[in-house]
Amino acid sequence: MEFIPLTGRLGISGTSYMIQLGIINNKWTSVLLRGKKCIALNTYSEDYGDMPNINHIINWALNTIPVPNINPQQIRKTIQFLIKQAMKNKEKKRELIPIKETKSVKLETIPHSELKRPETKGWVKNSVDIKQICYSIKKLRKQIDHVDIENLSDEILKKLESLKNKLHETSNCICRGF
Repeated sequence: MEFIPLTGRLGISGTSYMIQLGIINNKWTSVLLRGKKCIALNTYSEDYGDMPNINHIINWALNTIPVPNINPQQIRKTIQFLIKQAMKNKEKKRELIPIKETKSVKLETIPHSELKRPETKGWVKNSVDIKQICYSIKKLRKQIDHVDIENLSDEILKKLESLKNKLHETSNCICRGF
């Protein structure tokens, strides 16, 4: 008894359960999963050629999933999608070749020096300490708060207020976790 999946595992909205359709002994089977653990499975009397009635699958799922007041429409949508996926995969399903008919192949080993490795790209760790930057921004904001503004012109006051706001935004962005 081997389960051959024809669909991926698709989660049911509002629950932690997933459903997957496949075949066991040339019969359609639906599997209910939670995480990687199989909770229940149901094999339908229809042969692999005929798709089981969607209402039978929905009814089985409603009776099997231990969630009160579960929305049957969500289960219907999930199963409809799985049936479409299963029908596509059924057409694409390749024939399995028996192991006796396969050939053994010896792989060539390539010297480590000839291997071409991709260069690493992306985030480069910066040597600047984020905590130090946050501390400096906080210290600068305090100094701006204690500036004697009585002797300053309106233009300088506007620039100082703008600088204070930009420091506040920067500190919220960078220093959120510190």
